[in-house]
Amino acid sequence: KKDFVGKKAVIKLRDGKPRWRLVYLHIENDGRDVVGSEPLFAGDRLVGSITSGAYGHAVGKTLAFGYVTADAAVPDASLTVSMLGDRFPARVLRVPAYDPKNERLRS
Repeated sequence: KKDFVGKKAVIKLRDGKPRWRLVYLHIENDGRDVVGSEPLFAGDRLVGSITSGAYGHAVGKTLAFGYVTADAAVPDASLTVSMLGDRFPARVLRVPAYDPKNERLRS
C-alpha cells in the first residue's frame, strides 16, 4: 500500500534486527513436563519463555520451543528454565532431535 497507519513502525521492524528468536531446547530435568509460559534465564537474566514442549520418547529427552532475546538464541547456549519453583538446565539445540534409525523405538 502507498500509505497506511503504522507504516513507519512496520518498515522499522522489517529493516531492523529481530528482537525475539524461536529456539528449540533440550531440558535436563527430573521428568517434569513443560506446559508453556515457563521463564527462561541466561544466568540470572530473564531472556524469554517456553511456548510448548513435551517428552520426546523416540530420543529420550524433554524438548521444548521457546522465544528468547536475539542475543540468547545461540546454538548450544546454556540456559535455565524455571519449572514448579525449581530451575533446570536447558540447551539450545543446533539441529532437531530425532532418532533416524529408530534405534530407541521399541514395542
